Amino acid sequence: MELLQTVLVLLLCFALWLCIGRLKLNFGNRNSSKLPPGPKPFPIIGNILELGQNPHKSLAKLSKTYGPLMHLKLGSMTMIVVSSPETAKLVLQKYDQNFSDRPALEAGRPLDHLKFSVAWLPAGNQWRKLRKICKEQIFSMSRLDASQGLRKEKLQQLWDYVNDCCTSGEAVDIGRAAFNTSMNLMSTTLFSIDFAAFGTNSSQEFMEVFREIMALEGKPNFADYFPILQRVDPQGIFRGLKINFEKCFRVFDEIINQRLQERGFSSGCALKNDMLEALLDLQQEKETELSFDDIKHLLLDLFVAGTDTSSVTVEWALTELMRNPEIMLKAQNELKNIIGHTEQIIQESDILKLPYLRAVVKETFRLHPAGPLSLPHKAKEDIEVSGYIVPKNSQISVNIWAIGRDSSTWSEPDLFMPERFLEQETDFHGRHFELIPFGGGRRMCLGMPLANRTVHLMVATFIHNFDWKLQGEIDMTENFGLTLQKATPLKAVPFKAVGGLGLRSQATAGLGSSVPGRGGLGIGVGGEGWGGGGWGQNPHKSLAKLSKIYGPLMSLKLGSMTTIVVSSPETAKLVLLKYDQNFSDRPTLNAMRPFDHHKLSVAWAPVGNQWRKLRKICKEQMFSVSRLDASQSLRKEKLQQLWDYVNDCCTSVEAVDIGRAAFTTSLNLMSATLFSVDFAAFGSDSSREFREIVQGIMALAGKPNVADYFPILQTVDPQGIFREIKLYFEKCFEIFDEIINQRMQERVLPSDYTSKNDMLEALIYLKLKKETELNFADIKHLLLNLFVAGTDTSSVTVEWALTELMRNPGKMLKAQNELRNVIGQTEQVQESDIPKLPYLRAVIKETFRLHPAAPLSVPHKAKEDIEIQGYMVPKDTQTIVNVWAIGRDSSAWSEPDLFMPERFLEQETDFHGQHFELIPFGGGRRICLGLPLANRTVHLMVATFIHNFDWKLEGGLKPGEIDMTENFGLTLQKATPLKAVPFKAM
Repeated sequence: MELLQTVLVLLLCFALWLCIGRLKLNFGNRNSSKLPPGPKPFPIIGNILELGQNPHKSLAKLSKTYGPLMHLKLGSMTMIVVSSPETAKLVLQKYDQNFSDRPALEAGRPLDHLKFSVAWLPAGNQWRKLRKICKEQIFSMSRLDASQGLRKEKLQQLWDYVNDCCTSGEAVDIGRAAFNTSMNLMSTTLFSIDFAAFGTNSSQEFMEVFREIMALEGKPNFADYFPILQRVDPQGIFRGLKINFEKCFRVFDEIINQRLQERGFSSGCALKNDMLEALLDLQQEKETELSFDDIKHLLLDLFVAGTDTSSVTVEWALTELMRNPEIMLKAQNELKNIIGHTEQIIQESDILKLPYLRAVVKETFRLHPAGPLSLPHKAKEDIEVSGYIVPKNSQISVNIWAIGRDSSTWSEPDLFMPERFLEQETDFHGRHFELIPFGGGRRMCLGMPLANRTVHLMVATFIHNFDWKLQGEIDMTENFGLTLQKATPLKAVPFKAVGGLGLRSQATAGLGSSVPGRGGLGIGVGGEGWGGGGWGQNPHKSLAKLSKIYGPLMSLKLGSMTTIVVSSPETAKLVLLKYDQNFSDRPTLNAMRPFDHHKLSVAWAPVGNQWRKLRKICKEQMFSVSRLDASQSLRKEKLQQLWDYVNDCCTSVEAVDIGRAAFTTSLNLMSATLFSVDFAAFGSDSSREFREIVQGIMALAGKPNVADYFPILQTVDPQGIFREIKLYFEKCFEIFDEIINQRMQERVLPSDYTSKNDMLEALIYLKLKKETELNFADIKHLLLNLFVAGTDTSSVTVEWALTELMRNPGKMLKAQNELRNVIGQTEQVQESDIPKLPYLRAVIKETFRLHPAAPLSVPHKAKEDIEIQGYMVPKDTQTIVNVWAIGRDSSAWSEPDLFMPERFLEQETDFHGQHFELIPFGGGRRICLGLPLANRTVHLMVATFIHNFDWKLEGGLKPGEIDMTENFGLTLQKATPLKAVPFKAM
């Protein structure tokens, strides 16, 4: 899920004067002593930023601090989060009547869905009428028993499809196969027709529509938090849902109209025994007061929820079984003992005879609830719960995911252990609140009786007569929405089970296709969960996994753009060295178009006179050995300031935000080098704005952009990337203009002016020389390059290095002992000391390997068609080197996922572009110009942090508990800042 934090800031600037009065009133009138505890809200935005990309996980973490009944302020909305079985029981059972309504969320407004939907209606007459229809016409025991034959037929179709794949050796996309089965079960139940056929793309559009509805409905929506923004619809949620609802309604209208025509000629048409027929009968009964709008919205609820939730659960169940072969074997053996080895489809009556299968499904519901957060409830009146006041109109969310992983309820809660349910009589029917995947109380999911049958039957069908061979490694990443999707589909090749043998969990070596890659896949539009091209939330990881299937030279089709991904040292050497000239240009990406940055930037300009001019200036005026040696004292001064700040924190026993301290140092190093001024001070917020600008630019520049894949969308800028990055550029240019203008005014008064020995002075001098042809636009864009890249990449690397050292205390001690032996206890580390510190250098290399600041290279562009390793790379192809994947290539590195600096003590690998197994700065003529400076500053900063100080992680964290989650962008940030308290080393 994407929070669009920067968009929020921009929107708030626009909306601030409209809503500040209301928000002041909300914050001012709140009796905080009676509200449940919660994190302190920021002005205006409240706790929106606390939600993160995975709200279920973020809220679970917060609940460990603030308790199982927690309140957050989301703009003008008060949200109450329930995170324990005991509190859930109070809300969903004891005080059920007060919490039985739904809030009128913006996601329910398209086509007035919230006025007709059984899921979103308040608990009134309309809701009771629809609930009664569902219970009597589709989910009653008698109706379900009567429709067993239908489910058996659809499960036979699923078995036949898996068996065909078994015969042909083709992989099964488990989620899609389960979705097809669920959809056909629902479409046949509702309309007496199948909507999909196995082995075709007939279900693709439905799957995309339903999953987008679930994603959009579950997405935190600024228009709910700031109602003034409803007309603006800043995230496009209303528009996206309206489009998808309309697609569904067009299908329903066509089916209903055809059925009405058939009913008009009933003498020649046999009436169908399906839900639509029953609804049309009820519609004609005046006392029922059922309209066609009621029918269509009810069909939408049934269709979307009834297909997606079951298929998601089945995919997670199969994922866990394939991850745990011994559990798979137990479930298979139970099926074979009860059902036999025949190819007979499991019967619904068999489910009760299969306790281990039932335990597998319960354990899946516990670890992977289809709905991680309940549909929100609304408090009708103020009410006291657990000693706190829940205010009227509060939105209440039950964190089902957190309850399922509550360590006070479940032993070893993060492990998949179905056996726990063999020892206890816990069920998921709303009576045991430690397991409530379908919710509880009067708003419990109406489809639970059907889902209970279909999930068990589908899981059994997949595993009864088949073993499975995985394609690649299993990725457990989630895509958050109203349902919790697997980010990477589970794909495996079935083969006939023999005797009592269970899962064979080998990964396939490859697909044997003539051209490796995933050509022709459409890219999904909208947030972080990029669909078709295999990007995922972490493109560097997704592409690394794909390369294990398709090879180190892999092609992807992203809309109209062909992208080649390089994932091995050997292939990188061909692209960046042997064929460097052909790949030395850059593609013109939409994110770099503001102010013609793509034409004027040394990083993005094509190889030509402009690029050579700027490259020469950088090399001669800033990054030459003589220039760097001459500016050693400047770096020494800034590192002394860093040491003083850490020492002050040591004295006051305050935690240091390592990343921010490193950024402040890098920022001042760069601003003093460029302008002879410090931009920030330690212990203040002076660097915060610069850091937000720099990291915002890096995040946006590295983000997959629909406008690049479909150039016709460039003027629309659907993700707002162009607009946002333009604002960031403007902020930087305003700062540069002010400094340049001041400097030019100072130069006009030579009697009072002392020439400064900085980069700006050199650039102005060159600008005044006519032969240089350097203008102020060139200067500002060059300063922007130097500023953004020169601060963020170094500070990111330092934070990852300290993270790894704190996670590995033995490595930290080795590095500290080396420093103390070579430098002594008191002296500051000098640049001339770096060659004397082989273990420190090995630590930095190992950090570059595991955590390259830029996980994917800045993209290259092929000038002409060229053949590489027997494959054709077409002209104008975007070429990306997966630096992260190369650093973890098991053919180049032993135990590649471990942090082992010692590996670099045994080999002469460096990162200067000669050894292509370690290329954090790239290679060839487009290698990062700032490498010589970064090499010095990173070593010096890491040494400064650890030389005289030991560290204690904030909050009593243990080394193994450090959060290693990454935030992907042009640079690879730590998602959770590293904070630790320094104390003097003994």
